[in-house]
Amino acid sequence: MTNKPDYTTREATREDIAAVIAMLADDALGYSRESPVDPPAKCYDSAFDAMDADPRNEFFVLDIDGAVNGCLQLTYIPGFPRRGMERAQIESVRVSQELRGRGLGRKHFEWAIARARRRRYGLVQMTTDKERWDARGFYESLGFVASHEGLKLPLDRQRSAVKIEHVQSGFEPISVWCSSRRTKSKPSSDVGGTKCRVIKSNRSSETVNA
Repeated sequence: MTNKPDYTTREATREDIAAVIAMLADDALGYSRESPVDPPAKCYDSAFDAMDADPRNEFFVLDIDGAVNGCLQLTYIPGFPRRGMERAQIESVRVSQELRGRGLGRKHFEWAIARARRRRYGLVQMTTDKERWDARGFYESLGFVASHEGLKLPLDRQRSAVKIEHVQSGFEPISVWCSSRRTKSKPSSDVGGTKCRVIKSNRSSETVNA
């Protein structure tokens, strides 16, 4: 590919789900949250159906020669504050690793901001995980201002855990349950930045702090 590949931004289809989840899981933080298996887990099909049925939710992908190499979600939020001003929320922004550093992420954001402006929304907002501290400068260069402090409260610890299926080379399949809780236990496996319980197929298990 050239340094500036041609791409199309289009709405995601069900066939794009596996590629999208693979990108969402393509760093230590995302890997601890997602289950990048093909075919995708049913929970992702359900999420796609919910977004597809909601006119205030849009999910887009960057298509380069028929391959999905980026994604983002736009959610449109009405409300009373600021004299009833509607706002757009940007989430799940990713560009595939092999194409990073070529300006696609910036173009991706600029496209989303322009879309919200065309729809006459008064504000674009986003959050970024504090563990991705190196991304903040990029967002600020786009005009975003760190004016608020975001907080999250997981409502269901069972749902906040992620089951990730792995196949170790030369070994039998294992399952890894990950959560965001951190411990001081000595790590004995590496699955990307979270406390995990590795469940082998013979039912034995161990807790690791990856």
